[in-house]
Amino acid sequence: MSINKEGVYDAYLWTSFFNEKSNDYLIALLEKWNIKKVFLSVNSTMDLSKLKSFQTLASEKGIQVDFLVGENSYAEETDGFVHLEKVMLTGKNLGFKGIHLDIEPHTFDDYEDQTAKYSEIQVNLFREAKKWCDAHGMDLSVSVPMYLPIKVARTLGRNNITTHIMAYGNSSLDFKLEQTQKMRKILKKNDRWAFEIEDFSDYESLKETENELIKRGITEFTYHDVAQMDGFKK
Repeated sequence: MSINKEGVYDAYLWTSFFNEKSNDYLIALLEKWNIKKVFLSVNSTMDLSKLKSFQTLASEKGIQVDFLVGENSYAEETDGFVHLEKVMLTGKNLGFKGIHLDIEPHTFDDYEDQTAKYSEIQVNLFREAKKWCDAHGMDLSVSVPMYLPIKVARTLGRNNITTHIMAYGNSSLDFKLEQTQKMRKILKKNDRWAFEIEDFSDYESLKETENELIKRGITEFTYHDVAQMDGFKK
């Protein structure tokens, strides 16, 4: 029985947890949480035959599997897309339906002093990635922090790139909504509210927050991550 009924739900799935669990276990967990799209990271430890089987099973259940790129180094230099493109092509060749970029220059030590530089790099990365995905018939989505520079948000809005806002941490919901108000307006509803499951003490408090967001017109959510979903006490 599904435990999510009101919203639309996506989730992040990292390689380590994918490797630990059987495909049947993972699909059952995704169905239980009513996940319709999963962002799956891939590395050299992954069994590619297991991946292929997982993609087939997910498709049969109406779950889209996108290729999760979680590598910040692409945002270090202006030629980052040259290297990113090769990885995106790998995702396409592995049979993924879309690309999800979790590239976080805000984690760099010099980000505060070099925000303009990294914003320009992000703008170029996202613009070029969108062109590439459109040309190859793939979806594109990205993860961003709540305090994303407006210049980057405008690029996402203009290019119609689905944006998952990482509303993590223990700040109040009102603060998070205020912090993201300008960005959400620019994105024109093409955004998702991403939760860190472990920010919540129990399932009921998570649902209370979701219900409050639904009342305010935010109905599409993303969970970080499937491993935390599995360990969550409902």
